[in-house]
Amino acid sequence: MSGGSIALNEGRDLASSIGASQGGDREALGRLLERERTLLRRVVVSFGGSAVRSRIDDAVQEASLEAIRAIGQLREPDRFRSWLVGIAVRVAKRHRRAFARDRLVPVGAGDEAGEPRATDDDPADVAERTIDGERPRRVEDCPPERLALEVERAAAELPESWREVFALRHGAGLRYREIASALELTESAVESRLIRARRRIRTMVEGRLARGESIPETESSDR
Repeated sequence: MSGGSIALNEGRDLASSIGASQGGDREALGRLLERERTLLRRVVVSFGGSAVRSRIDDAVQEASLEAIRAIGQLREPDRFRSWLVGIAVRVAKRHRRAFARDRLVPVGAGDEAGEPRATDDDPADVAERTIDGERPRRVEDCPPERLALEVERAAAELPESWREVFALRHGAGLRYREIASALELTESAVESRLIRARRRIRTMVEGRLARGESIPETESSDR
């Protein structure tokens, strides 16, 4: 069977499953959501960041429930994945806003306040390890763990329109057309924002490494 025939059959199967779901077939809808569960997890984690790390399953469940309630509004079955991504993005945004509000409320110190205790394998500790007694000063010398934290830190400071595209591309692994559909953009707009986001992130990471900055304690404690 050719690739075109497979894609056509998959499209028909999807349309059939969505039709059944919209007709009240909860099992069909459950199968659809279970098939895309990994996608939902990637989106909420990459877009929500620290806000959803400790409650990924809750955020995924919340997105699934929203999809169940809204399935009747989907008019284009071939846009199901993009439609689902849009829901996951909205859920992740809510969690991120709630997380930011919570961070503004003072709580007690230490373990009684629910603060995570650092361990030998804490990613922040690993990221702060030095090379020959010094912190890395170039991207090329940066340990992968530290670089990942620096990129996430820089991405959080991007304009939201750039951060959305960067998170969906590099965090969730979506293709340009999927990102464009989910965010209601053109593919050229997605590409343009992604290029700008990458450049800005590299500039910020290189600057921080060159200045020998350490990862702020407030960021380290999120992990």
